[in-house]
Amino acid sequence: MFGFSKKDPRGMVRSIESTISSLEKDVFERFGLRGLPLGKKKEFFNKKTEAFFERILSLGIEKLDEKSKKEMGELIGDEVIPFLCSRVPDYDELVERESDRFRKEMTSQTYSPE
Repeated sequence: MFGFSKKDPRGMVRSIESTISSLEKDVFERFGLRGLPLGKKKEFFNKKTEAFFERILSLGIEKLDEKSKKEMGELIGDEVIPFLCSRVPDYDELVERESDRFRKEMTSQTYSPE
């Protein structure tokens, strides 16, 4: 889906962001939500993508040993994904699996604006 490798974690982030942007267009088109106000669209998608990244982070952390968990606790922002890539042997597969799950989830749900 993404075509990234552990050797380029920043490329992974760009690829995920690009896929999310494409998926965003698909979801709003599929459910006829293009007419939603921009603020509502952003709010909806921000919540979904935040949950997606939290799930990836949580699953990655679960696979770390205690020493790596402590090291990760000292990291900030852009350092986290490269760290997980270097410490979780199947991180690429984890991201692929969760990305597929996210795509299926996003294209099978509807959104009811308040």
